[in-house]
Amino acid sequence: MRTVPLALGLVCALSQAMEPSIPQIKKSTTLGGVTMWELFEPVSARLGKPRQVIKDEGAAFGTQYIYDGMTLWAGFGVEHKITVHQIEVTNPRYCTPSGVCPGMKVLEAQRILGKPILSEVIEEGRNNYLIGVEACWLEVDVRNGAIRQLAIRCQP
Repeated sequence: MRTVPLALGLVCALSQAMEPSIPQIKKSTTLGGVTMWELFEPVSARLGKPRQVIKDEGAAFGTQYIYDGMTLWAGFGVEHKITVHQIEVTNPRYCTPSGVCPGMKVLEAQRILGKPILSEVIEEGRNNYLIGVEACWLEVDVRNGAIRQLAIRCQP
């Protein structure tokens, strides 16, 4: 009887050890102080009036709200309340909880984030990191050796 739990534990440990190692950053869906799926009303109260609003009723991510250095997409979420569905930032004052910000040099960001999903180092263009939340990732866009934009994206 005692061998069954021991064998089951060994199988679980082996299966975890055999999974491919995919880099993941800290499990967080927050960027620039805004969290994915957060109710939009308190976010709007914190950020103030957007510079521009682009409504697209057929869009998967809802209405686009453009602030200085931050763009949010918000639409109907849980219980038919309007929630944040995507976040993009280009202003250095909007960072990840771990301190990665637009404008940061690539080497500094790599020290904090580690390796992206499909590369050994952060490269020019888009670099993606799994964030430990199903179907979501951090997108790091690099231009001329610095971070141009950060985004948290999730599959709709």
